[in-house]
Amino acid sequence: CLSNHINSFNGEASGAEVIYSIYGNKDLASKLLRSITDLGMPPRRVFYRTLPNDPAQDYYFMHRQTGDVETFIIEYGFADSPQDTRRLQSDWKKYAEAVVKVMTEHINKPYTPPKEEKKEDPTIMPKEEEKEDSKIPKEIKESPWKYEGIIYLHEQGILNDVDRWTKEINEPMPVWAVTLLLERMHKSLQKKG
Repeated sequence: CLSNHINSFNGEASGAEVIYSIYGNKDLASKLLRSITDLGMPPRRVFYRTLPNDPAQDYYFMHRQTGDVETFIIEYGFADSPQDTRRLQSDWKKYAEAVVKVMTEHINKPYTPPKEEKKEDPTIMPKEEEKEDSKIPKEIKESPWKYEGIIYLHEQGILNDVDRWTKEINEPMPVWAVTLLLERMHKSLQKKG
């Protein structure tokens, strides 16, 4: 069981750590930590912790509640450390993938890296269907489920300006708009009921 986290400690700490359960494997925990630190996150520590009044029980709820399962809490870095935050923002996928690789090796399964995202070559002309796709506004391509909601509300007669809400699809809705939306939904439900 892998439990993925980002740590916090009043801006006074930095680095990755792995906490393993009393049923865990220190060597595997060390490999997990090394996989992250090899990519640039500083190492902090590998450890386990028991309840002060019962050394036969894990301190962390996650570990206690998984029984004798090998459980690892992976702290990838500290959210309140500016250096860690920069690393996490730019390299979190690499860190996560490094952990996946270690685990696949641990369970003797072949590791298959993720497919690399294609980077468009501006010198190549897009295919015909890609040209059509380029007519779809960026906001809709990035948030199709939000757009689906806008269309649904429009079809129900609750929203009337689809273009406006599509352009502002990623903006927070103002309180007055939420109030109006709720009022219109209420009236719509009353008509149906």
